[in-house]
Order: sequence, then structure tokens, then C-alpha cells
Amino acid sequence: MEGNIPSDRERFDLSGQSFLFVLGHIFDPGVECIGLNRCHQSAHCSKAQALTRFARRKFEFEERLMRLSGYPGFDRHAEDHRRFIGKLEGGRLHHGSCDWLLRLREVSDDWTRKHLSDFDHDFGEWADSRSA
Repeated sequence: MEGNIPSDRERFDLSGQSFLFVLGHIFDPGVECIGLNRCHQSAHCSKAQALTRFARRKFEFEERLMRLSGYPGFDRHAEDHRRFIGKLEGGRLHHGSCDWLLRLREVSDDWTRKHLSDFDHDFGEWADSRSA
């Protein structure tokens, strides 16, 4: 790795690791809500908003990388990102309780596990095959 500048593949992997870190900690009790109505007591959950913003930035980076590299599975991958954002936004608008915060964690965990194995893994394999 020249000049310690990570490759696109390494940046992609680091992006995934950071997403897992955020998901693993955003719902911890010590992570305080900053919303006007103390987060989960409101339909405007600051944790859900922060997760949505973070996911959007991560997905924009990934999709830009995939588009530039000519990844043939781009459309399917990007559609999965849109479905997840839709779940985050739809749930935040229709729920405003402690139950929604717990459900948000389950949805996020389930989606991430499936997305990493079904989508990110495929892109990684494809990227590795192109650099070999």
C-alpha cells in the first residue's frame, strides 16, 4: 500500500466496519438521545435520524465506488440500500415508542447481516477478481 493510502477495496471494507461499529453502539443505553422529546418518546428519534444520515453517507460512498468500477451488480446492490433507508424512514414516521427503538435495532441488525453476506461479499469477490 503506497503512502498508507487505502485502496478502494480497503476503504469499502473500512466503511462496512464503521457501519457495524455504529450499529453495535448507537442503541447502547449510554448513547443519549438528543431529540427535543428525548428520542424514542417521539416520532423524531434522533438515533434513527443519525442512523439514517450515516447509512446514506455510507451508501453514497459505496455506490460511487461501484459505479466508477463498473460493477455489474450495482443496480441490485443499490436497490437493497434504498429498501433499508425506506425501512428506517418509514418506521421513524409511523412509530414513536420504545418498541420502535427495539424494532429499529432488530431491523438494522437483520438487514446488515443479510446485506453483508449477500451483497457486500459479492462486490468484494468481484473487486478481488478484477485486481488479481
